[in-house]
Amino acid sequence: MQHYSLILILVFCFKAFDTDARKYWCKLVKYEKPTSGCCAEVVYNTTTSACCGTKIYDRSRDHIDYECCADIHVYKRYEQTCCGSVVRNNIDIDLEADICCDNKFHPKTEGVCCDNTFHKHGDKNRHSCCGKLLNDNNNKKCCNGKLHDISLNPAKTCCGIETYNNSTHWCDERDPDIILLLGQETCYGEKYLTNETKICCHGKLRKLINKTTVNDDACCGTTTYNSKENTMTCDNNQLVPIGNMPAETFLKMCGDRSINENIQGCCDGTPFDLLNQICCGGTILHKSKKCCDGRELDTAKYVCCKGDTIEQQVKLQPNSDECCLLKNGSFQTYNRKYSECSLTLGVAPKGYRCGPLLYNKSTDLCCQGILFKNGTLQKRKCCGVKSYDTQCQECQHDGIIDLETW
Repeated sequence: MQHYSLILILVFCFKAFDTDARKYWCKLVKYEKPTSGCCAEVVYNTTTSACCGTKIYDRSRDHIDYECCADIHVYKRYEQTCCGSVVRNNIDIDLEADICCDNKFHPKTEGVCCDNTFHKHGDKNRHSCCGKLLNDNNNKKCCNGKLHDISLNPAKTCCGIETYNNSTHWCDERDPDIILLLGQETCYGEKYLTNETKICCHGKLRKLINKTTVNDDACCGTTTYNSKENTMTCDNNQLVPIGNMPAETFLKMCGDRSINENIQGCCDGTPFDLLNQICCGGTILHKSKKCCDGRELDTAKYVCCKGDTIEQQVKLQPNSDECCLLKNGSFQTYNRKYSECSLTLGVAPKGYRCGPLLYNKSTDLCCQGILFKNGTLQKRKCCGVKSYDTQCQECQHDGIIDLETW
């Protein structure tokens, strides 16, 4: 009688990652991130090299920096341009007067590129960009990527993405931008007229005690009191009789006049109203104005940049509204709606980020800042900073384990 042995074959899922959070497998070789990487089943040093598709290349060689284009081509970063999946020499691009837009090269003479959108028949000498839109009409005004017809009122200016008439309204540029009537303010989103019988106290609209002038009334916490009566003062948002406190706690000299610090400020020796005015380099401005580096900021032309120094920076685009401090210490203006700023990347298009890298949520997987290309497509899930194959692995409290199938 012939005996046959039943052979049990254990099929294990390919072990992509070790249980050590920093250890990974590249075919049969274990390596550590972030100092090493895996490219086409070969381990490489990420500090000096990079992976382009299936090719390992030196990041810098003979004083030339190299980068990868579309996981296909390795190119010289400062001598060539990657557009989509095509690499061309910068000198050839200049000679042929081409431009990279929407991941394609186009002749500059055939149109205008606006925020990576190419507009055929546009003329950069006569037209301007408004975000992705082309402004081909002198009767239109661009406000942060939105075009407005101002043929009936050319004097209109921008407030966020809308326009307003500055002879009747003003723009409160606190986030979000709000258009208000002259003499109107907001109290945590609620509009009110400053010449009415109301005052905003810490987010609450309160009735004025002295209805003749708002300057006689001040806030103490969320309540109001008459500052001209000199019977009460405010201490830590609590009203207390003046006799219980020394006068110097709320009065001080500004030039040759005494002011109440609760409602007034001092600007180069001149008192001003804290509720409706600001001090800018010794000049008193309405609070609707912007101050930068001690000067009034022309928001149509400049952005206020703050780093080690504060300076007014010329807008690179009409819709620029923020500054990005670059590695070299300089500033670059950008629009917060379309771009974002990071110390490592500078200004980059907005999108989902995994650590410093942009990624596609529908195809890629991000696990606590570690990116796994095509991880979602491969039905992988996160287990801490690692990913695992849901078809043959599972995540437990002590790490990823392989499932055994018979």
